[in-house]
Amino acid sequence: MPKLNNFFRANQRYPPIMSKFLISRPGHVYLAAYDASANTFTITYDLALPGCLSWLAVDRPRSLLYVVDEDSSKFHRFRLDLDSATPFTHHETVDTASPGAVYLAFSCDARRLLCAAFASGNVDVWDVSDGIALERCLDKTVVSDGRPGPLSHIQDAPHPHQVLLDPTGRFYVVPDLGTDELLVIDSQDDAFAISSRVAVGPPGSGPRHGAFYPVGAATPSHYILLCELANIVVVYALHYTGSTLEFTRVSETCTFGPGGPSVATARAGHLALLPDNKHILLTNRLTGRAHDSVAYMRVHDGGEHPVLEFVQEVPTLGLRPRMFCLMDDGRGAILVANEQSEFGVVVLARTPDGRIEKTPKLCVRMSEFMDQAEMVEHPGNGPKFIMQV
Repeated sequence: MPKLNNFFRANQRYPPIMSKFLISRPGHVYLAAYDASANTFTITYDLALPGCLSWLAVDRPRSLLYVVDEDSSKFHRFRLDLDSATPFTHHETVDTASPGAVYLAFSCDARRLLCAAFASGNVDVWDVSDGIALERCLDKTVVSDGRPGPLSHIQDAPHPHQVLLDPTGRFYVVPDLGTDELLVIDSQDDAFAISSRVAVGPPGSGPRHGAFYPVGAATPSHYILLCELANIVVVYALHYTGSTLEFTRVSETCTFGPGGPSVATARAGHLALLPDNKHILLTNRLTGRAHDSVAYMRVHDGGEHPVLEFVQEVPTLGLRPRMFCLMDDGRGAILVANEQSEFGVVVLARTPDGRIEKTPKLCVRMSEFMDQAEMVEHPGNGPKFIMQV
């Protein structure tokens, strides 16, 4: 790769190795570019948009961008043109979404868009078929009405945190941090009804994000769940009954390794199972350290069930890393979004065996995203979401 990079530098008629990213934080959506050959990160467009913009979803065939606001009922849609000087146009917005949206997931045909609303305890189902005005898109709302967990300061009510479509295209799994449950939503015949509920233990686990295993399978054999409050990754064996999914708990692994977290405030964040099914990455936040971390687990698949091996933690040189993304469909470097501290985005390289390099490849200062006054008044207003497009 160094020879290839030098070749690009020496031959300007060839384009640089450039990747584009969408990033959001309170009040802003950014289009950014990372040039791997020059190791530079540039914000190419800054869209001012009120609210706490917590999650984005792109409908690529229709060139549409959806944006949700964690602090309100606002739901936005834009025409997206990544090659234009004005990439975000034809803005539509409604205020009929369930409050506190934190995650978006399309159906297989991209005609439905489901949204997990943490604050309200709901999952909205939007009909986003081509040509439907956004004000007429809200199709129905699925209510999570389970009993809250024991940690009353955060499990005060149902709090769906993700909605993830299974590879068959029929079932959505919703981790509910507030009730210590997994909800299974059956979309057959556009019913979008809860077909089963799975208790996640121990009480106070706080399920947050999950992934189906193995990636690429038409019918997955397992589901891997990150629990925010217990700081564990749980492996479940899956069984398709014909009308729902059944989950059998197989194992759990601490997100901090055998020693566990050093403070009770620690909270796991985002999880990604890489497409090769050999590696899991996740974030640890509120660790009490100078910097929070990205953790790496290796997946061993020699037996009946996948076995997770904790390998390492690497500092993100920031605090509250809510989300990260991996370049080149999981084969490249990690771009971590820190909500707080000196660096808003950090690029971490990976070795061929999956380990994370401890020395960052690039650190993008928070001052690229916020001025000094905002950093003082609202230090946690850094990037919440990042996605390669």
